Amino acid sequence: MACIEVRNVWKQFDLHAGRSRSLKEALIETVVPGRRQNRPSGHFWALQDVSFDIEKGETFAIIGSNGSGKSTLLKMLTGISKPTRGAIGVRGRVSALLELGAGFHPDFTGRENTYLNGAILGLSRREIDRQFDQILAFSELDRFIDNPVKTYSSGMYMRLAFSIAIHVDPDILVVDEVLAVGDGAFQQKCYDQIQRFKHAGKTIVFVSHSLPTVQDLCQRAAWLDKGVLRAVGPTPQVIDFYAEQINQTIEQQKQHLERFLPDGRASVQDIQATDFGGKFVSTLRHREPAHFRFTFESQISPDEIDIVTRLVRADGICCYDSRIPLGSIVGERRSGRIMMQIPELRLHEGSYVLNVCLAVGSQDRWIDEKFYNFTVEAAERGPGVAPLEATWLPLMEE
Repeated sequence: MACIEVRNVWKQFDLHAGRSRSLKEALIETVVPGRRQNRPSGHFWALQDVSFDIEKGETFAIIGSNGSGKSTLLKMLTGISKPTRGAIGVRGRVSALLELGAGFHPDFTGRENTYLNGAILGLSRREIDRQFDQILAFSELDRFIDNPVKTYSSGMYMRLAFSIAIHVDPDILVVDEVLAVGDGAFQQKCYDQIQRFKHAGKTIVFVSHSLPTVQDLCQRAAWLDKGVLRAVGPTPQVIDFYAEQINQTIEQQKQHLERFLPDGRASVQDIQATDFGGKFVSTLRHREPAHFRFTFESQISPDEIDIVTRLVRADGICCYDSRIPLGSIVGERRSGRIMMQIPELRLHEGSYVLNVCLAVGSQDRWIDEKFYNFTVEAAERGPGVAPLEATWLPLMEE
């Protein structure tokens, strides 16, 4: 049974070209020629004919690049805004973490905002009294709970907001990218709590740019692209579609960068990957050897140049980073071929980019940069970045 139904939803925003809406804008228009005339006008469709269902007890992801309409859709799921066309049906109590500190009054203390937010989310004063100690303990804000929240850091905002949201016992938890804020330990604490909600049969709508987290948490996903629903279905399948678009975007960006970055003193060209047999390939195998070859030319001594290599997954996670003097590889040679050998490629299945940079070591300035796209195949898709192997041993008691 679906607890969220999205039917042919459109959302339009107006781009105003009228009078200045603030004193700051009015002052800018007096010193910037053509500012008023160049201000955009008309309409903008943030969402266009979006339809899908989310089943009760399902953990559902909404993915897409910045500006794709994810946050706009979440605001409509939580009732903050309404569709211009279409309809959204939600069954059950909803708790949401959207914009950081949304619903907090900056002059109120953390304690006062806890009661205010709890009331907005449908809790009585008695229910908040009963939950308050747990909210405070989870947020780890004991010393600061009676300070105005305008004095809080972004991480403190997030701690309090998340703690309130999970303690109202919602039927549906809606979480935006806000979990990217905060230290690693508290992020893990939040993800652990989301896992508990998932195992308890709660419905979770999750927005994140971290595709591994989406894959780990969510059974199904929807991909939004500039307000259009491009795919909805099992998470691995939707992530593959989205990663393909990311690769295309990376290709366009790297062509632009490669056109303007080089200064002529040194260059790297013709990056290619080979398998263990020396065959040129664009697809490498998990746990098999991988070799990356490229050509370099330099007008200056190789001892003045560092070669920087990075392996980056399609979602932006850096899986490998190395910096080494070029001279330690090629000696005094100012041109030739170089090969980077990886005895066992332990990357999980997915799309990756090899980024090769030449930098002047003393100035730490890039003088050339090239990119190579490749994919890794594996028998099965695994979680995380790479599989690490451990050996377990019993310890003798002292």
